[in-house]
Amino acid sequence: MTVFMMILPIGANISAIYLILEKMFSLPELTSFFMGGLALALVTLNYLIFWRKDCYKLIVEEIESSSENSQKKWKTIMILYFLLTTILFFAIAYLKDFIPFII
Repeated sequence: MTVFMMILPIGANISAIYLILEKMFSLPELTSFFMGGLALALVTLNYLIFWRKDCYKLIVEEIESSSENSQKKWKTIMILYFLLTTILFFAIAYLKDFIPFII
């Protein structure tokens, strides 16, 4: 489940960037098949980087050994990243017809 939760903001960022580029340069719309393939590729890449050789254990150990202030700082950064990504994704989806006029 963690692997899927890690790719949600990344997938939203990729989609938001593509929506902007699509409107600026008249690129073709993405199909659901392509989006599914992109999600599968991100999950596979995440697995190969973090889970296959137990690299996630090193990350967990480093986080657990860090100070409480450092943990709070990174939690705040991650929450802000997730919120801003979500807001950006929905804002671009809502404003996608106006993007050529804004930029």
